[in-house]
Amino acid sequence: MYRTEEEYYLYVNDKTTINLEKEYTIFSDNKIDYVYTKDAINKLLEEGNIVLNNTYKEYKTFIFCIYKIIGAFDLKIIFSPEHEEQYIIQTTEITCSIDQKHNINFNLINILEPEEETEEYANYERMQVEGVQMFEEDKSIDFNTKDLNLEGFLNKLN
Repeated sequence: MYRTEEEYYLYVNDKTTINLEKEYTIFSDNKIDYVYTKDAINKLLEEGNIVLNNTYKEYKTFIFCIYKIIGAFDLKIIFSPEHEEQYIIQTTEITCSIDQKHNINFNLINILEPEEETEEYANYERMQVEGVQMFEEDKSIDFNTKDLNLEGFLNKLN
């Protein structure tokens, strides 16, 4: 099993209209409440950040759910493998912004960095040439989310 640790950072302009008790059902309705627990979402909304594990399959559904609950936001997710391999630090960074007009800007970038100049530096160069990625290719996508259901939203992000 591929294992990751993720850092989530959420920026919301207006938290006054969020009623998590009422709105949280969207996570269970979309079957992601096992990883995005009510306590985790509450902490994310209150503190602006959380650390989770192995959300690389569900994060797009999470973005849709959080959008449906709060509307406009800025989100950054940093995925890191649980164990770095071959003396290479490998991360995937996602930034996602949704504005008041329902326009989304989604960016995913894979980052490879050698820890230091070692014998493994050749592995780094090979990984760069081969375009090694954690779980998705780099992408930058813009679209309007206003009338999309979950399926349409996921199709746009894929």
